[in-house]
Amino acid sequence: MRYLLALVMPPLAILICGRPISALLNLAWIIVGFLWVYAFSIFGLIAIPFAFLGAVVHAVLVVSRTSADERQRELITALGGKLPARRNWELDAAAILMALVLVAAVIGIVVSPQKAVIKIPNTLAKPSTPHTAPSINGWTMAEVVSRHGEPQSKDRTSGWAIWPSFRARFEGGSVVEALPP
Repeated sequence: MRYLLALVMPPLAILICGRPISALLNLAWIIVGFLWVYAFSIFGLIAIPFAFLGAVVHAVLVVSRTSADERQRELITALGGKLPARRNWELDAAAILMALVLVAAVIGIVVSPQKAVIKIPNTLAKPSTPHTAPSINGWTMAEVVSRHGEPQSKDRTSGWAIWPSFRARFEGGSVVEALPP
């Protein structure tokens, strides 16, 4: 049954044999064959049968090896011998890899949760062009500071406040004139 499955669906046959990493590699082999169609058009159609044939050969070899291992275990058991512990290194490696990915994800979330936040730049904080002053006439100092930040300097006697990209003159608490720096 596994041999028939290896001919029709190679990755599934390998997965049934208990080899998940080999099954993923087998599936990747088939996918690469199909991607050749998109990369090389008509010549890619030639690659699909070869990719699938390679996947089938790999699956048949894995199924054959698994069957041989099972026959050997049965023979040793029938002769009354002690069986060695059955270990599947691929399952162990997959479990360790999944645990490492999970630990890395948890550490990344716990250690630096602020990096997961997407920050959108405040485009209103900058004037549209660097050489022109924004049209802020009539704005109060609080409105200008909320949009453009604190000024670099303020002159209370003349009413001028200077920002990196413009300067503004205040009279009666609101902007009456804005100029480039």
